[in-house]
Amino acid sequence: MHLRFVGDNDEIYFKDYLHAHVEVAKEYEALKISLAEKFKQDRDGYTAAKAEFVQKYTELAKKEFGLKYL
Repeated sequence: MHLRFVGDNDEIYFKDYLHAHVEVAKEYEALKISLAEKFKQDRDGYTAAKAEFVQKYTELAKKEFGLKYL
């Protein structure tokens, strides 16, 4: 089960952006692969290491998709 707070839709924006922009999805895949071994036993470190990428494209998604999920 995945719970979220009302209005916290960043993950949905990010997912839809990746679906709409295959080249960015491939960059994200490469980033995740490169971080997987380094952060094998450090889930929080792994998440933090990709946070800037996720935030950047989440913000672009909000601009592109507008208030779609708010």
